[in-house]
Amino acid sequence: MANKPIVLWSCDVKGWAYFNRVETMSKALPQFDHRVWIFSAVAPSLLQGMMTAADIIVCQGVKVVERTLAAGADPKKIICRIDSVRVDHEGFYIDVFTAEAARAG
Repeated sequence: MANKPIVLWSCDVKGWAYFNRVETMSKALPQFDHRVWIFSAVAPSLLQGMMTAADIIVCQGVKVVERTLAAGADPKKIICRIDSVRVDHEGFYIDVFTAEAARAG
């Protein structure tokens, strides 16, 4: 079995709004291995190995992008903030954050 691509999410505080969004989006994307970095608790310099292993690094905001780049992350892997995910399900796109559905296509 092949390993799943790793998504490293950054969040400010566990249990707060963006962390909860990340948990919701992670459940909707089971084809990825989701890992969360609480940047208020762990300096990015301590995550060099994880940043190297991650296929995608989702930063909560611009300041986190700056810190992540300063720690040596590959800029091609970095995405600045994702707030919602739409999943194609039987001809409909389902927004997993708002639970709204729209016909695909």
